[in-house]
Amino acid sequence: MYRAFLFVFSLCFCAAAMADTMPPQPPDLTQRFQNNPGAFDRYDQWCDGRQVNQACQIPGSAIEGGGAGQCQRVIPPSGLQIDLLCVLKVQPTVARGLPDHPWRADDSTCDHAKISPATAEVLTTNNWTCGELPKVADQFCTGLQARQRCTLAFSVEGKAQTQVGVCTPELETGSGYFMGRRILRRTSLLCQPPHKALATVLQPVSAWRKLVQ
Repeated sequence: MYRAFLFVFSLCFCAAAMADTMPPQPPDLTQRFQNNPGAFDRYDQWCDGRQVNQACQIPGSAIEGGGAGQCQRVIPPSGLQIDLLCVLKVQPTVARGLPDHPWRADDSTCDHAKISPATAEVLTTNNWTCGELPKVADQFCTGLQARQRCTLAFSVEGKAQTQVGVCTPELETGSGYFMGRRILRRTSLLCQPPHKALATVLQPVSAWRKLVQ
């Protein structure tokens, strides 16, 4: 009985000692986001040297993805860190007029349609295909080919504008429901500006800045 007591006591003592020597665990990301409004782990090139809510500027016109913005904190889909990004104050509105259909179904649905008439009927009803990716075009590239010039119409804060663009094929993804959520794909010919804003590059916050946060 005495030996059993000593064994249990030693286990408790070791566990307590390990708890004292273990490094502190990072707080929950959401809790840290809410409790520390100045904390962030990475920043883009437009918010380099800036604090949260400070003004920033992305080179390029509005339709190219540029313009005036504000450095704001966001939690990306990965949910692993807090990013400080230059978020544009104004986004252009483009009415592309893309058709609702057709789309290419996912491979598993297409394979099942080969052995199931009911699934094949669903494909027909939804205008989903199983061959090559369907090709559609927005209203600015209808009747044109890839790399041909087009005129892109858009509005910024309600003001209508136009710009010469280039018909650019892009992979478009959508979703549909059939025995669960299905990923749909097609190739869309879109009138895009010839130049786009530089891609966002994220840099980690320095150890010193982390300490200040």
